[in-house]
Amino acid sequence: MVDGVTTRKFREGSQTSRALLIVGVGLLAAWSGGCGGGVIPSQYLKQLYFDSLVFTHQGLRHLVAEVGASQIVLGTDYPYGMGDPKAVDHILGTPGLRDADRRALLGGNAAKLLRIGSQPGRQG
Repeated sequence: MVDGVTTRKFREGSQTSRALLIVGVGLLAAWSGGCGGGVIPSQYLKQLYFDSLVFTHQGLRHLVAEVGASQIVLGTDYPYGMGDPKAVDHILGTPGLRDADRRALLGGNAAKLLRIGSQPGRQG
């Protein structure tokens, strides 16, 4: 990891993909694949993941409205000065979020993104 940027290559099926993770204040973006193919720029939003460290309930509701709850993971920056030691409470206390959205932000999206959790044939 150098200056908040990690790049790794991985093999997926028969093609080699490149994943780029950018970690910064209020942002976790994950990119995979290439550009082009007649895709409009707004369609790339579904390849980006943002963290929930936006400091206000209004900011979190706006982020959910713009990119969708499926693209947001829990963010905290704790224990650093700008961090939020009550990041979970911030998500739970944001009015207007559905329970399913809260579950996604509090771990469901991260588990899906990192491919961890229950697997076929395994309990857990």
